[in-house]
Amino acid sequence: MRTGIVAFLMGNIALLYWPYLPDQSTTLVSLFIIFILLFLLYKVHHKIVSPGSAFYYFCLLALSVFSGAVYTSLYIHFNVKHLELKQWEGETIRVIGTVDSIPYSTETKQTFNFKIKARKTTEKKEQWDHSFQAKVKLS
Repeated sequence: MRTGIVAFLMGNIALLYWPYLPDQSTTLVSLFIIFILLFLLYKVHHKIVSPGSAFYYFCLLALSVFSGAVYTSLYIHFNVKHLELKQWEGETIRVIGTVDSIPYSTETKQTFNFKIKARKTTEKKEQWDHSFQAKVKLS
């Protein structure tokens, strides 16, 4: 049981290294696939034929890692406010915020998390839009 929990947490952590969060429909389809695979694994293990325990536990661990990633993705989709930042890629915008992590330096770049508190609107009367709040990774 502890191995399954560790595998689930590894799936949570693996999501941090993906460049983009999977969209909500992909995540829900993945959740449905996990339920089907768990049901089939249960049927094969308990009803039809009992395969070798190594195969069963390997499949269970793989599903635990996948479940952890899907759970974290669903949690983020339903509980964290999303900002569509792709429309501003390559654009210059002015923001107010704070550095939210310790900068990580390599030979070619420096990376850090930045917590945006507001952005300057580009309308005729420029104001600060405080509804625009997010954490972004800058490098």
